[in-house]
Amino acid sequence: LDQMATHDLLAATFREWLSDDRGPNEAALRLLFSGKLRMGSGRGILWRLALGVLGAPNSDLLKHLQASDTSSASSSGSSSSDEDAADLLNFFKREVDCGRQDFAKWTEEQKTKVAPPKPGQSSPAGKSKAKSGPRFGDDSDSDSEGFETANTEEKDNPLDTDDTSRWGQYFARQKVLELVDKDLGRLWGGDEFFEDPALRSDMRQILECLLDRGVVSDYCQGMHELLSLLMLVLTEDADAAADLPSTAPDAAVLKVLCSTRFIKHDAYSMLRVILSSRDGGMGLAQWYEADPDHDDLNRPVVAVSDRIQNTLLPKADPELASHLQKMEITPASYGLRWLRLLFLREFPFSQAATVWDAIFANHAAQGRKTLHDAFMVHIAVAMLIFVRCDLLDDDYGLVLRRLMRFPPVEGVTNILQRAAIAAYGSNSHVAALCGAAPSLLRSVEDTVAPVVRPRASTTVSAAPQTASAPTATGPNERSGAPRSSSPLQESALPPSIVAAAAPVT
Repeated sequence: LDQMATHDLLAATFREWLSDDRGPNEAALRLLFSGKLRMGSGRGILWRLALGVLGAPNSDLLKHLQASDTSSASSSGSSSSDEDAADLLNFFKREVDCGRQDFAKWTEEQKTKVAPPKPGQSSPAGKSKAKSGPRFGDDSDSDSEGFETANTEEKDNPLDTDDTSRWGQYFARQKVLELVDKDLGRLWGGDEFFEDPALRSDMRQILECLLDRGVVSDYCQGMHELLSLLMLVLTEDADAAADLPSTAPDAAVLKVLCSTRFIKHDAYSMLRVILSSRDGGMGLAQWYEADPDHDDLNRPVVAVSDRIQNTLLPKADPELASHLQKMEITPASYGLRWLRLLFLREFPFSQAATVWDAIFANHAAQGRKTLHDAFMVHIAVAMLIFVRCDLLDDDYGLVLRRLMRFPPVEGVTNILQRAAIAAYGSNSHVAALCGAAPSLLRSVEDTVAPVVRPRASTTVSAAPQTASAPTATGPNERSGAPRSSSPLQESALPPSIVAAAAPVT
């Protein structure tokens, strides 16, 4: 596998998934929990399966395919094999068309959208609702969506900033899009992939569509970073599929599943499930949006961060939990960024993608209905234990900087295995899929490798950006992590300022 070309690895991973006699769903979970996936190996396909964006073929079709593969291996060709391959291709064509329909429809609506009328000019749509495009903040999927049409000239006054005014809605939209453009302009500075204007334009469209469809009530910083990894993974898969010879097995299917033309359609569908709680979605938007029934200190993400440090950690490592409490470390100072970005800034892209493999697989396997006890919560506890040697230091500033700058790790598999055991037990199906070994049940002191660092040092090594993945990287894989869009100064800042300067707010 280390020497295999990326497009060959894509084909091999897809074939391994199809040929697993335990069924497509179980096979997808095993591949995602294995920790062995690479960029361009079909990870985007498995993510869509786990998130429910893409459906898996039924067992009868797969049995026919497996039987056809066996028969074709002993013969020069088979008409039944060709028919089964055609059935598989048609199945996935229907699946991707269904998943990509909403974004395609929104894109078409933008072509006919009209701007608010000029002062004194009557509304072109009269008293009816403009059938020109999605209305800001509307979660309806109807073709008749559009900006709320003015009934009088007063409603078309550009000085009217009321929410019911078309101009008010227009200015509200532009204000949000200005923030989106600002965030995309500084996204992972120095990475040529994310500096591509075409990519930024696609990401802007996706985020705007999320607003128009009511997936989120407002755009918040950090959502664009979640989208960035989705775009990277899907692009790597599409590049690998494009390199596949047309005569290669499953080439036709893979070119449909991993199409360069529909990267933004697939990314939108995935981000919608990640952020929304509708129809079994993960509901991560809850960790971004303000709760009108609670103040900032009681927001859901703050409450979960507090649960990580003050409820779950004492059960796993009482000494560390007691020390953090003694040092008066605020859980939200690191928890907000860890949880909202799904640890994207704590690991290189290749390792962050492996963490997301397990998160999405867990979502498919367990279907947790709330984020209060989601798998990400237990990953955070395992990460705290991993750096316990540094966190047990008596230097408040050093402890906080370590939490804000997670150190390079050789691999994330051990962290994920610990999280699986903590969440579901050592004998659980998820722990078995993660490959959790009995040795992980031993005491923390016996199993956690200390982080080597001079005790007198007052600085923390540059974050995991320079770390490389433990597995061999393919020609298209980015093993170095991006730098923070708004890096903190490594000087000895007061703790309150450091916490307030957390990039995700």
